[in-house]
Parts: sequence; C-alpha cells; structure tokens
Amino acid sequence: MSRDDKDKNRTNFEVDVSPDMGMYRILPQQGYNPAFALAEFIDNAIHAFQHSESIEKPKTLSVTLNFYTNEYDRDTSKRNSIEIIDNGPGMLKSELARAFKPAKKPIVEGLSEFGIGMKAAAVWFTDTWQLVTKNIHEPEYHTVSFDLPKLLDKGQSTILVNDSENYSINHGVVVTLKDIRSRRYFDKSKVEAICQTISEIYQKYTREGEFNKILELKASIDGDNTRNLIYSSHADNTALISEVNKLVTRQGKKTYYAIGNERRWFKKIDFDYTYEGVTSAITGFIYILKTARYGNKNQGLIYFRNGRVIVGTHEKENKPEKLYGTNNKYRGQRLYGELNIDGLPVTYTKDGIDFDEDVFIEKLMEDEEVALFIQQCETHRADINDNEINHVNTEADIPPPSNKKPEPSKQAKGKSKPAPKKKTKKKSKSQRDMIFEYLIKLKDSDIATLGIRSFIEELRYQIVADRAISATLSLRVVLEKGILERIQKDFLPQYNRVEQMGIQALVNYMSNNKGDFFVLGEEKAFKCAQANSKSRQFDNVLVLNSVGHGSFNPDITEVETIISNLQPLLDWAYKT
Repeated sequence: MSRDDKDKNRTNFEVDVSPDMGMYRILPQQGYNPAFALAEFIDNAIHAFQHSESIEKPKTLSVTLNFYTNEYDRDTSKRNSIEIIDNGPGMLKSELARAFKPAKKPIVEGLSEFGIGMKAAAVWFTDTWQLVTKNIHEPEYHTVSFDLPKLLDKGQSTILVNDSENYSINHGVVVTLKDIRSRRYFDKSKVEAICQTISEIYQKYTREGEFNKILELKASIDGDNTRNLIYSSHADNTALISEVNKLVTRQGKKTYYAIGNERRWFKKIDFDYTYEGVTSAITGFIYILKTARYGNKNQGLIYFRNGRVIVGTHEKENKPEKLYGTNNKYRGQRLYGELNIDGLPVTYTKDGIDFDEDVFIEKLMEDEEVALFIQQCETHRADINDNEINHVNTEADIPPPSNKKPEPSKQAKGKSKPAPKKKTKKKSKSQRDMIFEYLIKLKDSDIATLGIRSFIEELRYQIVADRAISATLSLRVVLEKGILERIQKDFLPQYNRVEQMGIQALVNYMSNNKGDFFVLGEEKAFKCAQANSKSRQFDNVLVLNSVGHGSFNPDITEVETIISNLQPLLDWAYKT
C-alpha cells in the first residue's frame, strides 16, 4: 500500500472535552500538590496496565518523568516542561473520547476512578499540553494537542485527534506539559522534593510484595542522570524490642519499671469499618520505632488506597490528634503505622481523606492493645541506665505509691502552726518551647517551600539534640532561603541582583536599600537587618558565616538567642 493510500485510510476525528468549558478556568486554582498532580498520570498508566488483558504487554510497567527547568539550554523549546512517558498498552482510539471527557469515569474502577484526574492535573500545571498514544494492537499513533485559551476564545468543546505513523515509543502514552505556569515553576531542588514524594506514593508498587514490583519509576532533570525512584519505608525489624515499661511517682520521685519479658512492639491491624452504610476491611500494622524520629522524619499513620499513599509522607506527615496527642508527646516520635483503607472515600485530588477521621481512630483504638502501644511510647526511655531499671514479673509486683503523709515537725513551745500556703506561680514557657512554637509557625507559612520546611525540621531536631553547629548551619539556610523566596515573590526586580549573595552580603544590601524591600509597618524588620549589618556581637548573622568557616563554636543557648534576635527578619521573610 502506498503512502498516499495510507493517508486516505487515516481518519482524523474529534473528541468532546466538555461538559462546560468554563470548568477549566477553575481547575488551575485547585489545591494540588505538584507530586500528587503528577501522580494522576502515573495512576492512569498503572490502571491501564493492570486491567489490560494483552499477552503482549511488558511484565513491568515503566514510567519516566523528564523535568526541563528554565535553565535547560540544549533545546529551549523544552524549557519549563514535564514529560510523562509510559510503556503500557497504550490507548485505543475508542478510549480517547472517554479519557478527555471531564468527570467521565473509567469502565473499570481502580487507581483511575474519578474521571477528572488527568485533565485537572494537566490544566493545574499549564494551559497547553499534548498527549501521544499508541495501543499495542493498533498501527497508528494518536496525538491530541490541548490549548485551553484557544478553546475558550472560540467557544469550542471538541478538539481534533491526529493520526500519524511515527513517534519515539513502540506503545504506551507520552504526555507533555508545556510552558508550566509561572507559579508552578520548579528548579532542581523542587524536583528532588517532588521525586521523593512520588517515590513514597508508589512505594508498594516499586518493591517486592503484594503488587509484585510491577512498576519501574524513573526521573531525570534537564536530560541528565535518569535514575530509579525507589523508596524504602521503615523495615519492620526497626520495631522496638523491650519489656512493658511503667513510670511510678512516689513523693515526687519517679521510679522506672520493666515488666515481664521482652516483646517486639509490632501489631497487625485488621478490623471492619462502616461508613455511610458501606463496610470496608481495614488492614495493616502499627509499631513502635526502635529509634525515635522527630517531626516529619516519622510520617505517622500512612493511609494506602488501592496500593498508593493518600496521606502520610515526609512532606506532610499524618498524626491524628486522637491517636498521637499534641506535638510534644513521645508517640509522635515513636508510633508508626500503615493502614489499607480501600473502600473509604478520599478527595478527588487523592491527597486527603473524605471521612470522619476522629470516628475512624476511635474504632481503631477499641483494640485495647493499641492503648498499650500508646502507653509504651510515652513511658519507654531508650537512654536510661540499667541500674535505674526495676525488673518485675507482673504489674501487680510494683509496690503501690505510699499514702502516708510525713509527720509535722514538733516545736519546742506552744502549739504547732500550719505552714503558710505557698503561692504557686504559673510555669512560664521556656525560651526553647517558644522557639519550637515559632518554628512551627514558619514551617506553616506560604513562603516555606518543601525544601525550606525540611531545613526547619532539621533545625528543630538539631536543637533537641544539642548540636549547636549543625543547628546554626540549618538556621543559616532557613534565614537565607526564606529571604530569597520572599524577594522572588514580592520584589522580583531585585531578585536577580541578590540571588547569588551570601547571607551577610544579602542583609547588608537590604539594610542599605530600605525602599526596595521594606514597606510601611515593616520597621522592626528593617532595624533588625540594619543592626545585623553593623553589629559585631556574636548574636547576629555574622555568626552564621563564622560557624560555616569554622571560626566560631557556639553553644546551643547562643543559637537559641540568635533565633530570638533574628525573629523580626524571619517574620519579614516568611510573612508571619
């Protein structure tokens, strides 16, 4: 058959992308997280792979994410774009119409379930994107180019699907998100954070286990060093092994007990939970970590649905208060769990649950042993000396607290008088407590990127560990990156002048150019910058350079003082 005959046999066709094109104006405002938005494309690829009955499909699904930053210079047309490539079975011509119709659910439900994920995620990133697909059993490649402004301007609700013969894949799907929106721009550090979260989301698919390692995830940045995205969760051999521990207080003195034999603090979870008339089997496990992990180093209670993570990542841990208590409880550092919640509703962005978590946790805690795990988290002490441990066989062997009151001292003459009641002062918060509360506020600000939040957590961890030098280095990053993020967001003309400056030069420049950075009501921040650019005392930004160069060795109290003194400048940077 000649090429002309082939061209005559090809039939370009249109697909409907309605119902209401105005809906697409709303989608860029949705609360997606970049990693979870990209996960929509990976979900579609896995769904198609799992439900394909083709004997010709590969044994392992490969999905590659290619990120091209604004600095990519080998092909400037690829700047600010993302490619998602899979080697799955590809889409049939008949499937394209369903794929591009918003809110059109797939025939078989699974990871791809709401019928809006791919469209919503693509438009969240960009107005212009392209999909190319070739089914494993069809000869043609189908190309769909989506240009939202043109569709809205022309009032169109259909787009043309073009057929062709040649492309870079044998079968599968290639999605290209072009000209990423400015507020979604990414650099290499942001890509690293996105890839970390994606590797967590699909950890069950990329490791041996119930899904038989069916997914191979890869990523590259600016065409270099394509690497596998494999996440290793806490292996359950990191569970604590110890006796049941209990602290008993007698007359103000605490005594530490170890009861019975050692046990491994790992528990399988299996119960039925009914929500809105539908009963779901909840399975998984919880355990106490052998080594406490601070902040988001312990993701808390991870919820999996259809094998992928919904909540509970290093970027955003999940620690329901009914189970974990407040932030200062030991259980937040020690209790870890993974629960499969198939059948329970989640948000359409698939990064949040859509059921009453308090009621769910109450059901989980009906198991008395869960309460024992919580108690053990609070009472176990890893750093206690052996000679301070009192071993008993059962809890009944622990002597009860003495109720005998000490006798009043006798006076030589006259009747004894009751001692006057002492006024008890309300215990004030320590400087460290206030700093920790302040760091949480910085972490929750809109300015704090994922990378910055990680350094804020690291700063807190190093303070707890009394590692002054490491804490100071983390503080330098938190201050410097926070200032630069604020300048890039609100004072863009100045950003190119200061982005390569170190922290000392940056603060000096800001103090010398007040009108370019500080507006009405920000006088405290300016004075802080001015003071820190002129002072030669230890408690200013100079120490951040001095520690980095090894010429100053502060103690942790001095680090806490530095944070307090720099608070006006940090407030300015993070807009708190």
